[in-house]
Amino acid sequence: MTRETEKFNLQKQQLEKIRQQLLFVAAHLIELMCKTVDKTVNNWHVSNDEAVASLLQTLKELKSDLLSPPASQIRSTNDSDPVQELERAAWQQERSILQNALKQAESKLAKATAETENKPTVEAFNLK
Repeated sequence: MTRETEKFNLQKQQLEKIRQQLLFVAAHLIELMCKTVDKTVNNWHVSNDEAVASLLQTLKELKSDLLSPPASQIRSTNDSDPVQELERAAWQQERSILQNALKQAESKLAKATAETENKPTVEAFNLK
């Protein structure tokens, strides 16, 4: 296996890990939103607070992973294999899609949290 193939496989593994984390977060967000539809501030349970805190931590980790390019993505200017360029472009597009999905998940979590706490909706994250 060539060095470039190893780098590409590593990038694919990292992307799959992020995709799995996003699926995990999405499932928890859906569960949390279903649980909080009929709740008010008076019966907001500690376990839900812990779930929100856990989701926030996972989202922060995902955001960090998505915003910092892996070392394997930084390449020399001599590397000009057209197939690898196409693969890299596809990976970048997928990364962008995942970043947008993460921003949407953060926004939905902030809205659900605000609704549950009966507060005005305010974006809880700086998405820049």
